[in-house]
Amino acid sequence: MDREDVINRIIQEKGTDAIPVLIEQLESADPQVSDIADEALMHLAYEGKDIILNHFKERFSLKKRDDVTLLYLAQILAHVRSSEIVPYIQKMFDMFSDERAAPLLIECLLKITGDKKYLDMLYAYSQDIEFEEIIIMALGDFPSKDSLDKLMELYELSSDKSIKSLILESTLKILFSDFELVSYVNQRNPEISEKLQWALKNTNF
Repeated sequence: MDREDVINRIIQEKGTDAIPVLIEQLESADPQVSDIADEALMHLAYEGKDIILNHFKERFSLKKRDDVTLLYLAQILAHVRSSEIVPYIQKMFDMFSDERAAPLLIECLLKITGDKKYLDMLYAYSQDIEFEEIIIMALGDFPSKDSLDKLMELYELSSDKSIKSLILESTLKILFSDFELVSYVNQRNPEISEKLQWALKNTNF
């Protein structure tokens, strides 16, 4: 049984009843187990938000340092735009010694609030390869000249074909949201404009 089959079976057979066990499995030393639990919870969060939120609040009250499971739960609740956790996330920055937690928490705040200030804070990590994809996808959710400038800057700096492709996807997403920005891309970077036209003709975005 492959990964998707396992996740679908959990959702269909157990539903939200599986949430407590899945949260326990987030702490598994086996990354495959924790990844499946994380993805299953992402799917179940729409129906089981209140259950996950209660577990989140309970873990938060323990004030445990570097609680990776708490970070997982924050990301899952951010996925369903759970505004209740915003004040908790703002306090979580001091709960992690690993600096890699900060951009993940900023991404949570960005997803929930849609506040551009968090996008700017997240972009400060753009030189860190580990967060490149997160930043590129986040930029695609904010149609503006500023977002396009940032995406084109990342495109020019990157030599990774998969990253460049992801940047083109996010750029197209912005242009589909605001067609008036098409002329701006044409003027700002004719090379990218040409690649976008090719992508529209030859791929399924």
